[in-house]
Amino acid sequence: MEDRMFFMDQKSAVYIERIPKNSGSFFNFLITIISLALVNLKYALGMIFSIVSIVNTTMFL
Repeated sequence: MEDRMFFMDQKSAVYIERIPKNSGSFFNFLITIISLALVNLKYALGMIFSIVSIVNTTMFL
């Protein structure tokens, strides 16, 4: 579980580093932030689903 969290943090760091430093366009910045949020949401949903499946299997055992 902790390895996965570290991987998530690494991914976020990569995406944050890709934001252009001196980008004059606020729209570009906004799109980057939204895509970063979507990537994090995808990983969060994956973790939630894995937790739910683990709970379901333990309940049925």
